[in-house]
Amino acid sequence: MLPPGHIAAGYLVAQGAVSVLGISESHANLLLFVGALAGVAPDLDFIPFFAKHRTLKLVRGDSHRGYITHTPLFWLIVGLTVYLINISSPLRYFGLVIWLSSWSHLLGDSLEYGIRWLWPFRNQYYSLLPAPAADALVTYKVRTPVFYFEYFMVVYPKSRAFILEVGLIVAGLIVFLSR
Repeated sequence: MLPPGHIAAGYLVAQGAVSVLGISESHANLLLFVGALAGVAPDLDFIPFFAKHRTLKLVRGDSHRGYITHTPLFWLIVGLTVYLINISSPLRYFGLVIWLSSWSHLLGDSLEYGIRWLWPFRNQYYSLLPAPAADALVTYKVRTPVFYFEYFMVVYPKSRAFILEVGLIVAGLIVFLSR
């Protein structure tokens, strides 16, 4: 999935938490913002990926999903730490939202590409569906703005994750505009 889909999923998870937990209005907007950010936070691993390869282009044999920020245990620890630091205040819910919203990202990535759900015990990637046979971003040598435009307008819409992503974005916009 792309960042807009991950942001929408994180926002929707945070909205669910705000609704179920009865969060006060003063904390609700901040929690929704944190949820949206946590939904895309596992992709912060592009920073060390860029530092290592000096490019954001996909590299054969190295996926940003192999970094620690793309593991469920990492986000469980981050969320639990935030929760325990704030256990006696309403801010403890930030830990819950960070954990659940970041896992929405991992679930989205698990649709086709897979996540190491059992790391550090196993390094196997688990996905619901097989990954696409070949990724156009890896096979093409020239990457111009026209290439990326064509990729996102022609290739990506054929992906199975595309429908889920569009649905999440539409649902997120509906929920946001109805607040």
